[in-house]
Amino acid sequence: MVERISIQQISTIADMFCVRKIVIKQNSPDQKVVYENKADEWKATYDYSRRQLLEVAGKRVCSFIPENSILFIGEVEYTKIKSEKEKMAISEKN
Repeated sequence: MVERISIQQISTIADMFCVRKIVIKQNSPDQKVVYENKADEWKATYDYSRRQLLEVAGKRVCSFIPENSILFIGEVEYTKIKSEKEKMAISEKN
């Protein structure tokens, strides 16, 4: 199972963001490949004092620990995986 979270700013005036969570499930390689995708999307505002995204129409909260590349949605922890572009930029600095 793969879970992907993307956060995109949709309004700079109101500090509004769109949070998308996509879950992809598939069978093991020796079986027939079966894909089951599930997407969830919600709008959130950023609270600067708490460093959190708060869902506009609900109770979900996204908390960040940027120095460790960690995101929490509720009590579930997600770790940022660097893209190839980010990996190249880091190696070019070294």
